[in-house]
Amino acid sequence: MAEEGLTNSDLELKLVNQSNDLIKLQTNFNELQLKFNEEKEKTLNLENELREMKKKNQIIIFLN
Repeated sequence: MAEEGLTNSDLELKLVNQSNDLIKLQTNFNELQLKFNEEKEKTLNLENELREMKKKNQIIIFLN
């Protein structure tokens, strides 16, 4: 649907700008996804550490 009063070159420029905006959004999304995965991995590592600490504490309590 063409907007009234806009020339073909105006519409083309608008389309290029929208395309660039979509590319930026995709890039930002990809970066956020990477950060999310990094944080998820950190969380899993911390959960594993906590489990190990709990096991050690249980052993210490048992031995006392």
